[in-house]
Amino acid sequence: MKRIITILLVTLLSASLSFAQTHIPAGDVSGTWTFAGSPYIIDGEITIPSDSTLSVEPGVIVQFSDHFKLIVYGRLIADGNADSLITFTAEDTLTGWFGLRFFNTNTNGQDASLLSYCILEYGKATGTASSGGAIYLENSDEDFEDVTICNNEALGFGGGIYMINSNPNLTDVSIYNNTAVYDGGGIFCYSSIPTLIRITINHNTTEWYGGGIACFNNSDLDLVNVTISKNIADYGGCGVACLYNSDVTLLNSIIWDNGINEICTVDNGSISATYSDIKDGTGQSYFGEGCIDADPIFVNPAIGDFNLTAYSPCIDAGDPDPIYNDPDGTRNDMGAHHFQQAGLLGTVTFAPGVTGNVEEVEI
Repeated sequence: MKRIITILLVTLLSASLSFAQTHIPAGDVSGTWTFAGSPYIIDGEITIPSDSTLSVEPGVIVQFSDHFKLIVYGRLIADGNADSLITFTAEDTLTGWFGLRFFNTNTNGQDASLLSYCILEYGKATGTASSGGAIYLENSDEDFEDVTICNNEALGFGGGIYMINSNPNLTDVSIYNNTAVYDGGGIFCYSSIPTLIRITINHNTTEWYGGGIACFNNSDLDLVNVTISKNIADYGGCGVACLYNSDVTLLNSIIWDNGINEICTVDNGSISATYSDIKDGTGQSYFGEGCIDADPIFVNPAIGDFNLTAYSPCIDAGDPDPIYNDPDGTRNDMGAHHFQQAGLLGTVTFAPGVTGNVEEVEI
């Protein structure tokens, strides 16, 4: 009998923790949002001041009850893990929320914000601040690692991310199903120098340039092991659009099946590619050393699975310099997801932000 009572008490305690919630009114926020207090229901526009830090524990759900912003002048540390993602979402997915908006964090003495193992979904940028559906960066260099940015919308530029005068670092990020009325269905860069490593950008749309990425006005992008596929733009440059004295460098990347065309340059925009797979790229000025034009043979791009099959020509086709070797120790594979080769140790990516161990086998 005593054992039964103990089990019931544990069950009731777990239930109470699962249904705990914390309401956050409009105003300044800082401190720590704990898993025990999750979900955090945001009931007004909130701000992290320039002298403050807000930390969010793994597994926390941040849910906006209406179309409110989280404005960051200070520092946001949302550091989840593969087993406990942090989610920023909207209570009403049709109304959405107003996204994360970072301002002047480069000049106020704050260290960079960090978002790791996070999901940002159902952001909607409207009205006079209509750019950056999920993330808006102005004079802000932040770090994003193992982040998924999906189902966001901007009535201006940058359905997933908008950046101006900002140099963020994006690593192992998945950007999909975002839309912008103007340029940059996935990402829009203006006078910015972001670094993108192992990024998947797919199924984003815009009515103007750059269904995947659009860069304007002296932006300078380095894309390493990036996969850009199935993006749509009505005007052109469905995969990557490079405009107005901007420069894009592609390395070990795949640009494939992006509607009307893969890449476009306008008004002194410049793109160079090496060891990359670019559809219809043969003979183009940007088609450099090691580039190929061959179907990458993804597992199932229709449902967003851009892992390589065993027959992909992108396997062991990246830059042969050992500094780019895959985790299994073999020559770099093109694209965001390396193909785990049998008999070697390492990790294989099953889905954005989720990995599993790979055991050694005989071959």
